[in-house]
Amino acid sequence: TVPEAVAASAAPAAPVGPAAPAAPAGSTVAVGRPGPVAPGRRRLLVTLAGGAVAVGGVVGGGRLLKWGYSTEGEGMSGSYQAPDASDPGMTAVPAAARSAVLRWQYDLGGIGGLDGACCALSPDGSVVYAGTSGGVLHAISRNGSKRWKVRLGDDVSTPVVTRDAIYCVVRLHADDVRRLTAVSLTGSPLWTRTLGGPAYAVPVPLGSDVLVSVGGTDAGGLRRYAPDGSERWTAPTPAGPTGTPLVSGEVICTGSYGDTLLALDARTGARTWQVSAGPDVTALALAGSTVFTHTPATRQGFRVTDGRRLWRREDDAGVLTAGTRTLAVGTDSATVYAVRAADGTLAWTYGLAGEPRAVVAGDTVYARAADRVWALDLNGRKRWSAALGRDAGDDQHTPVVRGGRLYVSSGSGIAAVDLDG
Repeated sequence: TVPEAVAASAAPAAPVGPAAPAAPAGSTVAVGRPGPVAPGRRRLLVTLAGGAVAVGGVVGGGRLLKWGYSTEGEGMSGSYQAPDASDPGMTAVPAAARSAVLRWQYDLGGIGGLDGACCALSPDGSVVYAGTSGGVLHAISRNGSKRWKVRLGDDVSTPVVTRDAIYCVVRLHADDVRRLTAVSLTGSPLWTRTLGGPAYAVPVPLGSDVLVSVGGTDAGGLRRYAPDGSERWTAPTPAGPTGTPLVSGEVICTGSYGDTLLALDARTGARTWQVSAGPDVTALALAGSTVFTHTPATRQGFRVTDGRRLWRREDDAGVLTAGTRTLAVGTDSATVYAVRAADGTLAWTYGLAGEPRAVVAGDTVYARAADRVWALDLNGRKRWSAALGRDAGDDQHTPVVRGGRLYVSSGSGIAAVDLDG
């Protein structure tokens, strides 16, 4: 079944004032039952300082409105703490993007999954793909207009995209299982594979293949699928895998329930090393040759090549993401921070409101928190911040950056922010 491609007509911008209730997501078409699909709603909100400029155009018969907003100046709230400039964690940072423009917001009715990126992009960056908590996969053009959407189940994870297909983990509540589903670039479901119990790990691309966790808490492993749905290999773990696996070149790292951290050869699935790393260890992030892990109240660093433990810190790790070869960037309640890969010590912290999620691109840390997005340099100093519009509360999904465009969760959908360098 091929979903109907429909250009979304943008609603008029809402006036500044008290927040209105979030608009409901558009209706969808169930797989196997062709029929019309109501356009999704893009909520283009006039709530940023600096005003807005409307540009009218026609896209697929519908009127498209684009709204541009400037970032606010340096008089924003936020606090910064760092060692002095002689500290080895400090980095010489050249000038980068200094402002941003909110281009559009697209209401999905809720992003799917408990974690992962807010969306995925086609290889050329022209299409945005997002799964929803209502079981629908959306394809959105870079200008914010709808391409297609298709219902796949009850909850759709953040997808990953290769040149051949879109892959997402789909939960089916009635059967209490999750399935890997492959969808063509035009929106037609291709195949599904049952993975096991209702865990929330998202798929990971391996070239044109895809890597997923299988099984449950007590028993499971990792499995690599080819584009046609055939199995390349399955690698059992001592118990079920924890979290989403990390990939560094030809090495895959994952934690396992119990106390095992292990590495696999990405080509064959053969185990290259395993170490005892603490109860229910989770691999969080890679920085250079260091894999950061989390166990209750403990952060550790292991060498990815052989599993040697480099350091151990009594600290609750929060959420970590890859940063540079020497730093990983983390978020916790009202805080963005950086941790040194060499010894696990804290390089800097930046305080802001809300429950932030961050991503690093080049020499900039982009953090989404409450109703704002923030840009920090690699020393934790603020470059700019911008509002995201009404109903843009906290969300657990991380931003995505490519080609001068930042995508962040916003309200019950995603927002596109152009970075003006």
